[in-house]
Amino acid sequence: MWYLNKYRGTEEYVPADVGAVDLTPWKYRHIVCIIGIILAIGIYILFSPIGIAA
Repeated sequence: MWYLNKYRGTEEYVPADVGAVDLTPWKYRHIVCIIGIILAIGIYILFSPIGIAA
């Protein structure tokens, strides 16, 4: 695999955007990400020895 990539490499693959999907960033992506992380940490703490597993 290394040999083929080193000595017989191909050109860089660039996918073509045909416009089938809207790729604009979502307005609330940061807020939802932070809420998801907080929920994951909260569930971890809830089921840890600190929470109800005690």
